[in-house]
Amino acid sequence: MSTRFVSRVTLTSLVSALAALAFVQPSAAQERNWELESELGATLSFGNTRQSDLLARSAFERADSTYEFAVNGRFIYGEAADEGGDSFVNKRGWLVASNLDYRPFSLVSPFVFGSVESSFQRRIQSRASGGIGGKLTFNRDDGNRFDLSLALLAERTTPRDDVMESETLARWSGRVRYRRALGDDRLTFDSQTGITPAFENISDFTLTSTNSLTYELTQVVRLRVSFLDNYDSRAKERGARTNNDGQLIFSVVSSF
Repeated sequence: MSTRFVSRVTLTSLVSALAALAFVQPSAAQERNWELESELGATLSFGNTRQSDLLARSAFERADSTYEFAVNGRFIYGEAADEGGDSFVNKRGWLVASNLDYRPFSLVSPFVFGSVESSFQRRIQSRASGGIGGKLTFNRDDGNRFDLSLALLAERTTPRDDVMESETLARWSGRVRYRRALGDDRLTFDSQTGITPAFENISDFTLTSTNSLTYELTQVVRLRVSFLDNYDSRAKERGARTNNDGQLIFSVVSSF
């Protein structure tokens, strides 16, 4: 495993820790209004095909009645074997995203957001985006959440190869989030789906969906199974094998 790979995983894991140091108050008597979560997961297949994927993710969230701030980082790395048994990299991608919501517990709340990502499998050297929008919250308590949001964003994508020029677009962004605590609140279902059609051509769009089921072993340690799916309507134009990229990940999560 390369030094560059280890460094990127370490950097991703430290993103939220650095944010926590900046936002958490030192007083022990203060009621906690933040959460820090780190996740490490993997998939492995063998037999006729050999494939392994690794996911490292960290997230930090701080919320009160006035503001909600969240930052998260994710790194995915995958290797497969060809017919001769030689391994090659077929997945490598990272994402850093953040958002700031005003009055997050209100029925309607405005927010700003931004992200930077790279994806080997979707042939994206870099993609930076940012925008502003509004969120409609129907339900939010300790274990449950349901909200819808609509935003406008500016996006610049630089492909890995020279098959396309770098492109700057204006996009719509729609997102639905749903979280439900089940049973005795030790089992949680979490779903988030977002779509970003281009402002002038809705057939140019990306669709991202994350669905997970988490079981709480202790107050700190959890087990999670997640299905991640990314669809990029122009990935094949940039030289990717398909427009769709999905993973089923089994992971261990620590939460504070």
